[in-house]
Parts: sequence; structure tokens; C-alpha cells
Amino acid sequence: GGLHQIVATYAGSAAFAPATAATLTQEITANPTTTSLFASPNPSVYGANVILTASVSGAGGIPAGTVVIADGGMTIGTCALSSAGLCAITRSDLTAGTHGLTATYQGSGNYGSSVGALSQVVTPAPTTATIAVSANPSTDGTLVTFTVTLDASTATPAGSVTVTADGVLVDSCTPTQASANRASCTVSTAGLTPGTRLDRKS
Repeated sequence: GGLHQIVATYAGSAAFAPATAATLTQEITANPTTTSLFASPNPSVYGANVILTASVSGAGGIPAGTVVIADGGMTIGTCALSSAGLCAITRSDLTAGTHGLTATYQGSGNYGSSVGALSQVVTPAPTTATIAVSANPSTDGTLVTFTVTLDASTATPAGSVTVTADGVLVDSCTPTQASANRASCTVSTAGLTPGTRLDRKS
């Protein structure tokens, strides 16, 4: 694309004098393109892989070049178009919530730039919590330790756990990774009285 200065010059002959036409500015525009962005799966679960695929088409052929994929204006990946006009990236770190994703084809050669967009919904990862105790039953005044384990299918849970007994706070703890997609933490107390019931909140 661009502007071109076109000049026509007549060399003349024995009977006619040379002549030059006024310069003509010829504008050549880049071939328009269309960019589309697709996500699989959508919606997705936090921590799971999401494949983001960009498709670019153009008048008169298949464009070449690079696509920039962004989340809310922040670049999260780039990819080079294949001979079919496709490219993809994979992300597993999209936070829970709705994401405004864009794919920007930057243009190349005779093809202009274009942008495609989609909304990606990421749902919180399902989590299960279990609690175990070092001794049950235990005697009054004995130190007991409660271990809370959090399991998720796609990522290691993070946050905080609150342990209560009959609705009264015993303590809270911050889980640390125990294994893949599993985190745990412990709370110890010697202050439980006979008949106390334990609760767990996460």
C-alpha cells in the first residue's frame, strides 16, 4: 500500500513537441482483512488449559504475519499465522471472571491490520475440603492437631482456612502445596472441652 507519483512523458516527434502530463498521485490501499478469535473451552475452569485460536482471512488470498493476543489490553501471547491463516496459544493462568480478549493481526505485505474479540468466562475451580485430627477421641487438656486438606482438579488451592468449634474460632491457617492440585494446613489446640464439636470453614 502507499502513494505513487505517476508521470507520463511524450518524447515528441518531427511534427509534435515533447510533452509531460501533470503528475498523478495514485493511492494503493492494503487488502482488507478479517480477524476472528476462538476459545476452547469457553467457559473454562480456573487452572485449566484454554486454547485461543486466531483466524485471519483477506481479499485475494491468505495473509501471513503475526497475531498479538491480549487480555484487557495486556499482551498474553503472540503467534505466527500458518499457511491456512491460523495460529494459536495456550494459557492456563486466566483468573476467574470474565475476560475481554482480543486478537490483533498486525498486517503484512499487501494486507492491512484487523482485530477480533471475544469474552472468555473462567469459573472458579471446584474444591473439596477434608479435615483429620491427630486423636479422636482425645482427653480434656490434650493438645490435638487438625489437618485441613483442600483438593481441586485443575490447580493448587490458595487462600485461608478457619477452624471453629461449636461456632467459636479455634484458629485459622494458610494452606501450602502438599502435592499437585492439593494444599493443606494445620491448627492445634488444647482448649477443647468435653463434648466440643469441631467445624471447618474455608
